[in-house]
Amino acid sequence: MRYMLFAGESYYPRGGMNDFIGRTATLVDAINLLHQLCRWNWFNIYDTEGDKIYNKYDNMAGLTSNEQRLKWAEEEDREVVHW
Repeated sequence: MRYMLFAGESYYPRGGMNDFIGRTATLVDAINLLHQLCRWNWFNIYDTEGDKIYNKYDNMAGLTSNEQRLKWAEEEDREVVHW
């Protein structure tokens, strides 16, 4: 599983693995897992193979709906396949 999802409902993270939600094979799966959660104010998705961090403030700024994030994730997943 390539991606690790960390998320929380409070402004301040609990820290490290205390905020770990789960691992997924694709960014689409990570976004779907994120949106299964009832509440979250922040999230980070760590790409363990590409050593990259995705979050709603940097990579996904302006993507406010689940549909927008899923479309973005599908495009990113296509890029990863071509590495």
